[in-house]
Amino acid sequence: MGSLLPPALQKTSTEELKLAGLNRALAEAHRIVRDSGGGNEEEVDAWFTRWITMPLPGLGGRTPLSCMDSLEGQKDVMLLLGRIEHGVYGGGLPHGRIVFYTL
Repeated sequence: MGSLLPPALQKTSTEELKLAGLNRALAEAHRIVRDSGGGNEEEVDAWFTRWITMPLPGLGGRTPLSCMDSLEGQKDVMLLLGRIEHGVYGGGLPHGRIVFYTL
């Protein structure tokens, strides 16, 4: 059985795939904060750096960083960020809430 990945991604190394996923997730975190009118880039970067290494229930106990090795894992992280944006899931932080700009 052949790969389900598009041909361009079949030649992408795991590290390139991970870096692309991290860049997309960080850009999404910045967009969420920008759209909410809060925080600054340095605060978002600091939060994201901590968040990607936290085992999260919403990812089955995995860290966002460990999910970046596959497109499916990256999709899970992006869905989790969407839930955080809409207040559905707190991303594993105390009291089930997340505030990007109050670190």
